[in-house]
Amino acid sequence: MLLLVAGPFAGAAQESPRPILKGRVRIGEGPAEGGTVVLHRIAREGSGEVDSVSLARGGQFEIPLPHLPDHAGSSEIFLASYKHAGLVYFGLPITDVAQLDSLYLIQAYDTASVPPGGVDLPLSGRSLFLEKSGEGWSVADVFQIRHEGSRTWYSPEEGVVWSYPLPAGVANFRASDSEFPSDAVRFREGSLELLAPLQPGERFLMVRYDLPDGELVIPLKGHHERLEVLVREPAPVVEVMPLVPHPGLEMAPEVSFRRFVGQDLDGGTLRILPRREPWRPQASWLGLFLAGLLGAAGVWAFRRSGARVPSAAPAEGSGPLTRQDVLWQVAVLDEEFARKKNPSPQARAEYRQERARLLEQLRRLR
Repeated sequence: MLLLVAGPFAGAAQESPRPILKGRVRIGEGPAEGGTVVLHRIAREGSGEVDSVSLARGGQFEIPLPHLPDHAGSSEIFLASYKHAGLVYFGLPITDVAQLDSLYLIQAYDTASVPPGGVDLPLSGRSLFLEKSGEGWSVADVFQIRHEGSRTWYSPEEGVVWSYPLPAGVANFRASDSEFPSDAVRFREGSLELLAPLQPGERFLMVRYDLPDGELVIPLKGHHERLEVLVREPAPVVEVMPLVPHPGLEMAPEVSFRRFVGQDLDGGTLRILPRREPWRPQASWLGLFLAGLLGAAGVWAFRRSGARVPSAAPAEGSGPLTRQDVLWQVAVLDEEFARKKNPSPQARAEYRQERARLLEQLRRLR
């Protein structure tokens, strides 16, 4: 009799609930009506489509996953997509089982074709990371494009959707891993050109290139809500006009940047001018001077010289995060990821997951 009772319970314990991704598709502000949602799997051993379902009323859908996501034990991620007006829109990466507890959103938009040469859009932020390299500079250029419209811009002829001039002397141009595929970003006739569709909202684009030594003249196009230049130490002394020096930033014990910031800039140019190193006395002279000073002032002066100087770097946790703080974190995240030569699928998944978290935090701060 005990065996009969134990049998059904033992079988039920071995059964695990099949993971279901529940979500909805929205076009603009309203629900999508009709169409198909496709589930994708991205893993180290391969990627591809897993399953697909048709939308129910109100843009709702439910699609089974092959198993529960486990990012801690596997590098795979799941994504769901929806095709509208010829363009494919994706939801956020699914890497953890806890994400299945909330409704999964795929945001799509109606489309609008760009005028010849692309559309002009303001920049809510731009950060240039400069690092001295050989006889010149290595630059990571991060653009935060603001698209306040309600439609996705695209080019029917697969031409330029958005462009921005780059300084003279650009060499070794390459697109970094960001929101756009690398083959949709190119450098041609002195300009950075984006060929991919551009969705509404804040969009990030990062490119890397080299510049020669000497004075740098960087053209500016359109309105810049905030513009930053960050010079990695050690580096020559420079002046960045018309930007203003700000407290430096230390990203790691041996990774620090000098920082120059400007706000509400319209067009013009950014000039980065090398300056002579300030005169410093030789170490031997300085030692003799200090010895004499300490000898004259006595023990009291020696104790006073032990006072600590506060760091100029901004302290973390000094107050509530602002929208600019989060934008800065996204730019730093992109820069650090770009430095990885051959990131693993797990590193890419972690990068995209953290980036999605920051962008969601940015949306909540509006």
